[in-house]
Amino acid sequence: MGSSAGAGSGEFHVYRHLRRKEYARQKYIERQAREEQLDVEFKQRLEDNKRKAEERTAKKRAKRLKKKQNMKKTKKKANVEEQKHESDDESECEEVDAGDGNMDGPERENARDEDDTRDAADEGTKGNNDDADHQEDSNSCSSVPGAVEGPTEGLTSG
Repeated sequence: MGSSAGAGSGEFHVYRHLRRKEYARQKYIERQAREEQLDVEFKQRLEDNKRKAEERTAKKRAKRLKKKQNMKKTKKKANVEEQKHESDDESECEEVDAGDGNMDGPERENARDEDDTRDAADEGTKGNNDDADHQEDSNSCSSVPGAVEGPTEGLTSG
């Protein structure tokens, strides 16, 4: 029996080579795991940044749309008030022109008689200013659409 049971001198180099190879494999696996972990963290940061950017954009977009809606409401409200104001002016002018539209029968006749007596009294005190008075009366409702300002003599509609 003798020396055949022991390891030879060549076995030590084979063992060393296999050990080095295993260490390199483990190091490679650890490096891959670390790189994979860094990639996952990087992708997570990118997703978080993208989500936050979208949230900021959505918030600003909502703010812009809200401002735009408020501007539209304000503009619409101003137009409604302006139209209401114009219609009030028109109704005032119509009341001046037509008098009280609720009068019937004798009330209307009495109002006409009173107007005639006032006109007659005014003619006596003012003299020859009939044309000027007529121009002032026709211009008093100048805010009415389609109303013509200035003298209307000599104008023909056609």
